[in-house]
Amino acid sequence: MIRKTRIALLTLLALALYAAPAPREARAGTFGDVAKAVTNYVPNFVMDTVDVFKVDISTGEGFGVDARATHLADAGFSDYDVARFGFLGRDDSGVALTGDEANTDRGMHLLGVTMGDRATDPYDVGAKVHAFMGLEVGANLKKALDAVTGLVFIDLEGDNHDYVGEMMS
Repeated sequence: MIRKTRIALLTLLALALYAAPAPREARAGTFGDVAKAVTNYVPNFVMDTVDVFKVDISTGEGFGVDARATHLADAGFSDYDVARFGFLGRDDSGVALTGDEANTDRGMHLLGVTMGDRATDPYDVGAKVHAFMGLEVGANLKKALDAVTGLVFIDLEGDNHDYVGEMMS
């Protein structure tokens, strides 16, 4: 009977030591990281979705037409010097808006070959029309993939933030 009591007490002691909470520093790397990821999930998903789209209007002299389905399937001609106003997704400081920026585009492009000073993201899909006033709409396929993978906590672009931690500090 004494032997069974000793075995029972040693078993209870072992279970108690095994189930005892770890020091705070050890817990921060497990539950703390999971809690942070969960609380930042919605704002990061919303911002990743916002990153996908681009909309702006332009005004200024010149004309241009542009259609693109990535850098490999694009075509257009432009000769304008305009001010653009619109929504470009987010940057490191938050949501990026264009506003009264000089934007010069001169040249031609066809199927990834550019003649002129045009610069676009190779993953853009969209269209632009300008004749003294203009409109550009588009989406970025790479950022769309980042938003979709963000549903399962994968950040391809490396642009997710710790919004909760920033509010607490």
